[in-house]
Amino acid sequence: MKYFTLEEMEKSIIAEKKGIENKIPLKYKKNYTYLIDNILDKIREEYGNAIHVNSGYRCQELNKAVGGVNTSQHTCFGNSAAADIDTNKGREHNKILFYLIKGMIDKKQIIVDQLINENNFLWIHIGVKLDGVNRNKILSL
Repeated sequence: MKYFTLEEMEKSIIAEKKGIENKIPLKYKKNYTYLIDNILDKIREEYGNAIHVNSGYRCQELNKAVGGVNTSQHTCFGNSAAADIDTNKGREHNKILFYLIKGMIDKKQIIVDQLINENNFLWIHIGVKLDGVNRNKILSL
């Protein structure tokens, strides 16, 4: 965990506003440690600039509050982990980051289940499975 922390994965403006305790359960800390060590830190290293986590882990109550699906990788469903990230510099910089990540996937520098351009590069979703097959699925929603 060079650039990101587990505490960063728990932070949520919505959780704070609604008084929801959003702590990663001990049994899921390995999921987020894996996401940080094997994907997010590598992306940050390659990008060379700070990356902001908008949403990492979500307890069921928080996932419901933000309108997340029951099978969200943010909740560690299916032994997974996910984070929504951005550059804090706008959509154009997020687009650059998205294509940098796509290139890393293409070169097999990282393996993910999903890379999603959300809302025309408003943020980027990255999900990974710790069990089973990671599909390296690249989407725009």
